[in-house]
Amino acid sequence: MSKNFLKKDSFIPRNAVACILTLNNEYVVQLRDDKPNIFFPSFWSLFGGEIEKNENPEDALIREIYEEINLRIKNKLKYFTSLKYDYSFCGLKEYYRKYYIYEINESTYSKLKLNEGQYFDKFDALTLLNKNNFVPYDSFVIWMHYKNNQKNGKNLL
Repeated sequence: MSKNFLKKDSFIPRNAVACILTLNNEYVVQLRDDKPNIFFPSFWSLFGGEIEKNENPEDALIREIYEEINLRIKNKLKYFTSLKYDYSFCGLKEYYRKYYIYEINESTYSKLKLNEGQYFDKFDALTLLNKNNFVPYDSFVIWMHYKNNQKNGKNLL
């Protein structure tokens, strides 16, 4: 675990979006930078980020995905779920993280260029969910997505 994981200055919540980026039966994720001013430095996570002022969630995700891996979202994003976080215990308000699904093919994957983070890779659900350095809230959403696919007859192993 990164030494910067629990530094005080990394706790700056904002409304955010994330992409469940899939390639065949795998999830494409990034190894986050090791910077003290971000949530979960040096953890694996879904691509995405903060929603800027006057920006809707889908536009924010399209911008973030392009900034992070040079991927231009061409098809409609599919909304999956939203998690809400109540920070009133520390004098802040409630924030959310919205999750969307986007599927790519091998050709698109081979053209991705990492602009943020240390590395990106693809993993099947069980490998990803067994990583001890996967952002907890993203891990929960991947588990939900995986279970939903199992229920609907799709197996992401």
